[in-house]
Amino acid sequence: MAIAKPEDMGQETFFARAKSVAEWFTPLNPYEVKGPLLKIKDINYAIGSKKLAPLYCLAISSKRYVLFNLDEQRRPIIRKASAHGLGHLIAPYGSEEAPPNIPAPAAPLSEIGVERWQYDLWFQITRAALDGHPEQVDLTYHPALQLPAMSRYVVTTPALERWFKKYNAKRPYEDRVKPFIFMCGFQASSLAATGEETFAVDDGSKPPRKPKQRPIRPIAPYSRTSKEGSTYTFDRETGNPIPADQLKTYVQALGADGGRSWSGSGFT
Repeated sequence: MAIAKPEDMGQETFFARAKSVAEWFTPLNPYEVKGPLLKIKDINYAIGSKKLAPLYCLAISSKRYVLFNLDEQRRPIIRKASAHGLGHLIAPYGSEEAPPNIPAPAAPLSEIGVERWQYDLWFQITRAALDGHPEQVDLTYHPALQLPAMSRYVVTTPALERWFKKYNAKRPYEDRVKPFIFMCGFQASSLAATGEETFAVDDGSKPPRKPKQRPIRPIAPYSRTSKEGSTYTFDRETGNPIPADQLKTYVQALGADGGRSWSGSGFT
């Protein structure tokens, strides 16, 4: 439960009333061991203190949000963040490669609930919202975001194995994609093309239809890094190699245009 402070209410009054709301539920405790049903979360307190501090929330949806305090320069101090919508992506860089222009987390990442690259992204999103341009998020802060966006892919069901039916058809067993094998998944760029075209020609009274292109299905053998994995990417239906420039980058996969704008409709 999150309780929002009315704009015309003082901070101390708000804290008192929020506590009273939590305490109102205490008599409803049905358990043998009595106690409060609702507990004030630790992130409501200033870091290293037992004093309540103003906590802010930026929410894109019910599962995509960040909770933060503000420092003296009104920069975000991230206390809790969601990895929903980001967890399927392999980290483009590690904590040791974190960008120097983004402050280090004030709390352990295990408490915040995200990886370092996800923390950096939420920091940029929050800072853009605080600066008054929530749909203009600068994603140029790390060169690794220009690499192809990579996910881990595991063949765990018969349906997923059937994705490779055409690929496996003419290959010996040792060269096939088998159940429970680990692989890397990529996303095709909107500009990617396969070179395979089909035309339907009429009796001459109508112009030929536009070429119909079959979408590519990028996948690669398992790798720990996008730079390596994207080198061996192929189409999971034809087996044809796919150049890295036909794959979506992290910037594109996150919904940005050219690394400078965030297209999430939740920033309103």
